[in-house]
Amino acid sequence: MNTPFHDEATRCRIAQVAWSKVPVEQRLAYVRRLRHLLVDFADSLALTVTQDVGRPADEVLATDILPTADAWLFLERRAGRLLQPRSVPRSDRPLWLIGSRDTVYHRPHGVVGIIGTWNYPIFLNAVPIVQALIAGNGVLWKASEQTPMLAVALTELIQKAGFPADLLIALPATREAGPELAETMIDHLVFTGSAPICRWPRGRPGSA
Repeated sequence: MNTPFHDEATRCRIAQVAWSKVPVEQRLAYVRRLRHLLVDFADSLALTVTQDVGRPADEVLATDILPTADAWLFLERRAGRLLQPRSVPRSDRPLWLIGSRDTVYHRPHGVVGIIGTWNYPIFLNAVPIVQALIAGNGVLWKASEQTPMLAVALTELIQKAGFPADLLIALPATREAGPELAETMIDHLVFTGSAPICRWPRGRPGSA
């Protein structure tokens, strides 16, 4: 039986498998182009957020777009080092493993679902999306139903940066699409929201 967004998840997974084989340095080249585009289109993106949620454009530039650019720049500089294999120091191995060697390898989850938020719709959506892509994942993204125009604009910006087709798939920015995304064939879910919204209903795992 097909789960919600079955076709989207299948397409994303195919793209992700190829993307995971691309070296991190090459993935970061796409991010660099995307950051430059963010600067080029900053004014229009800010106005789009104003149209969606009513925040002043100057405020969007200062509290949403600039932090996003800074976060992406940090990833450009540090992600390659952070994702390298890491040897486990001897002090972190028990006595009975003296003489052995341990290495931590970072592997992508696969297809990451991201349920976005409306209050900082660029920073709190674009940064997790790029973090997932740099780590070799594909992304199914459900933007807030309150920011439908920004969802289109941000998706188009990522496409302009040249990321492979279907690596990021934007789902309908509707209230119903969030729970449906959580039920589809994803390997990891990112959700930004309050504790009451995140809780399972009573009687399900994790309920109080």
